[in-house]
Amino acid sequence: MADVDVGRTLGLVEIGISVSLFLFGVSTIQLRTYRSRFPDDPLRLKAFVYFVWLMSLGHIICTLHYFWTTSLAIVRTRDPTLMLGRPPASIPALFFLTGCIATAVQVYFVERVRRVSEKLFFPVICWSVSLVRFTLAVVMSAVVSTTTLHEFAVHWEWLVTANWVISAFVDTMITVLLFYTLARKRRVAFKGTIKLIDRLILTTIETGLMTSLLTLTAGLCFQFIDQTFAWLGLYLCVARVFTNSLLATLNARLTARRLAVNLHSVDLAHQDNEHVLTSNGTKAHTVIPMELMAIGSSSQTQRPTGVIF
Repeated sequence: MADVDVGRTLGLVEIGISVSLFLFGVSTIQLRTYRSRFPDDPLRLKAFVYFVWLMSLGHIICTLHYFWTTSLAIVRTRDPTLMLGRPPASIPALFFLTGCIATAVQVYFVERVRRVSEKLFFPVICWSVSLVRFTLAVVMSAVVSTTTLHEFAVHWEWLVTANWVISAFVDTMITVLLFYTLARKRRVAFKGTIKLIDRLILTTIETGLMTSLLTLTAGLCFQFIDQTFAWLGLYLCVARVFTNSLLATLNARLTARRLAVNLHSVDLAHQDNEHVLTSNGTKAHTVIPMELMAIGSSSQTQRPTGVIF
């Protein structure tokens, strides 16, 4: 373990834990916002959201347990290398919960892709790859319980790298597919609907890139700055970023639906006209665009439901 800077590792892990705690507070606030904004969401969607948050709570408990037990051991023995020694049971649980949270959120976002694109080919690929990522997380959890953190990073480098790469691949693919599908709809949308679709595209990019960039950064740190174990500090934040991405996406529906209500009112005001112009200058009958239906517009827009957006 001589090639590892234990002092810097301890500092980076402390930073990771601090950021993770902050993000957990943000996700808790977002959960409260979700409860107040969408009381009429389907029970299964509410159960899913609470399930993800409870796993995030378990994740933060495991994180604090690891740091507490390791810190006590270092203080008692005055041996800082214990930080990368045989981990407590909370570390395998932490790896497992990270895989559960990431996979659950990715499955939800892939379902958005399926609903918007109305195709199955790419969603099935994403679901399959995401399940492979979950399997790798389970294997990581089992392996890390039988060795030290330092030996795990050295001898199981391929496993950790594959986990990072697959996770980043799924997140990037989800973002690209949603962006492509919405961009195609934008080209044939009603002029008034373009602002709404632009809002959906922006939300897609924000939430998708957040998880992709974090996993890619953690993977690069694992490959090139492993002497400080910077990846471990970032890994502690991965589950929290996925949880916040899910809640931020759900809460963003309110803004989108307010736009939908305004656009629907404009359509009603012009319903006597036989035709309206689309964004490409062609004529179309005055109907509520499919994009608005996809986020729960029409007469029920003011009572948000559990639709995919």
